[in-house]
Amino acid sequence: MDGADPVSLILLVEDEPGIRDYVSRILTGSGYRVWTCDNGLDALALALSLRPRAVVSDVGIPGIDGAELARTLRGRPETRNARILLMSGGPEPRNRHGAAFLAKPFLACELLASLSSLMRDTADDVVNHPQC
Repeated sequence: MDGADPVSLILLVEDEPGIRDYVSRILTGSGYRVWTCDNGLDALALALSLRPRAVVSDVGIPGIDGAELARTLRGRPETRNARILLMSGGPEPRNRHGAAFLAKPFLACELLASLSSLMRDTADDVVNHPQC
């Protein structure tokens, strides 16, 4: 790792470039350090090496999907305490393996409120911040 503060380090996993850029801009603009990738297998490798404070992942990513990524991260001692926020424009996964969920589309303030709650360990199981 290049000296990044793990408290503010977020791994963003999104296969749609426009959404990945949008979310990354929101997070970096709020002071987080953000690493990005576009698939679940790369995300797993990065999470194990970087040990981010949080992982924000789309559910429908190539490789292993977001729910499986959450399950795998929860099962590894290096990443079991990472906060995980899954997001999707489709149905909520049946088993999120302890991850919070944010439905797409969302406003920037909804993403930030969800992440803030998650970082404080006060996130609801399904995050709902209508119109902030």
